[in-house]
Amino acid sequence: MKLALLLLLLQTTAYAEFDAIESAKTLDQIKAACNDPASAGNQIAPQSIKIFCSEEKNGWEAAEPGSLSETAYDLVTSMATTDKPNVGAAPEQKSYDSAPFLLICPKYQEYVLQANQNIFFTCTEILQINDLNVFCKNAFAVQSADNPNFYTKTLTGKTKDTCIAPTPGTFGGTPVQDPVQQPIRRGRGQR
Repeated sequence: MKLALLLLLLQTTAYAEFDAIESAKTLDQIKAACNDPASAGNQIAPQSIKIFCSEEKNGWEAAEPGSLSETAYDLVTSMATTDKPNVGAAPEQKSYDSAPFLLICPKYQEYVLQANQNIFFTCTEILQINDLNVFCKNAFAVQSADNPNFYTKTLTGKTKDTCIAPTPGTFGGTPVQDPVQQPIRRGRGQR
């Protein structure tokens, strides 16, 4: 007997939750029910209105420090010329030692922040809300400003490694072509 009563109670509860989902109203319909209960088939306006807000957003944070050594060069070219066309020196180039650059490039990991909250209102309060999503977004902003642990943080497992060294002949993975050498053009009267 107790088992049959328990099963009946569970079925009734399940159907009531299903009916609540089926009868979900828009914000405008709830406001109309507050202003004119008869339009919603009620004798009195709703006394307790619940807004459910949920937010999920992602971000990236440095997970591991890292650095990458990138070569540098110091090349000096010199050339001596005179006002006489047959007196001058050919260009000379000299390479000097140059310290490599140390590029800071941490490894990043993706995370997801998630929060849910139920907020209860009266008809007087709900009539002041114009957009539920904007209301929820603002409510989350206020809650998270007051409580830095408001969101539940979950790592997704996705990472980005900014320390991956480019292969020779590429810049950031993009192929680089040697610049085409153009002859030096001289103006009139120059040799």
